[in-house]
Amino acid sequence: MTDRPDQFTEADAKAAVTYLAQIDARVIAAEEIPALAEVWHHGLRKFTPEQVRWGIKHYYGVLAIDKAPVLTAAECRRILITTRVQSEAKRAALGELPKPQGTPMPEELRDKLDRIGGRVDEEGTT
Repeated sequence: MTDRPDQFTEADAKAAVTYLAQIDARVIAAEEIPALAEVWHHGLRKFTPEQVRWGIKHYYGVLAIDKAPVLTAAECRRILITTRVQSEAKRAALGELPKPQGTPMPEELRDKLDRIGGRVDEEGTT
């Protein structure tokens, strides 16, 4: 696994999912997992593989026992964004300013999201 989040590969994504499946039998690796590396490339480079593991483990750790979540690329992205928002809120409470990172959203995509009512944050990621 690489130390730099911008070098997070498909193999790293699968390794994270395998790890999570071993610690939580409710996690089911979906066919969309190969898309994780692509999702990572589009605006989520600020996360380290360890943050991925922690965020997803924490999320699935608080789910009801009878649920059997499917770990899709979209679900991973949602979990990571939630984790990032919580982390930024904690840093803001401590008086630390967030540093802009990630890949900016293309203007045409931002316009489309604005038209359909999507939320776009200051960094250009959804």
